Amino acid sequence: MNVNGQAADELAQQLVTQATSEGRTVLVVGKGAHCTDLFDRIVAIDELPQRRSRSRRYIQYANGAEIYFRPATPDVARGFLSCDTLCILAPITEAARASAEPTLSSTDEPIILSTFAYAPHDG
Repeated sequence: MNVNGQAADELAQQLVTQATSEGRTVLVVGKGAHCTDLFDRIVAIDELPQRRSRSRRYIQYANGAEIYFRPATPDVARGFLSCDTLCILAPITEAARASAEPTLSSTDEPIILSTFAYAPHDG
């Protein structure tokens, strides 16, 4: 999916729904500015998180679900145990992708969401 402003808002809503309604732990991997943009879009959604930290890049909801944001580096998964949904804000390197994919938990329905071009300010 090519991501412009409207698509970025829809992706943010989808991730919030997965966290708040389905209790999923979400890991978002991408360029720093793209992660920050998506973080801000998620925080702007009415579902109020219990805790959040822009500098530490996480959002936690009352049901225990969490959304984490990590820069797309080859060691992206260092210190991160598992997630139910992996959201990749492309473009990222193959090394970063290879590091992130093993974090998918053994949940019955792991989900990988990939964007082709995250450019939220275009269009």
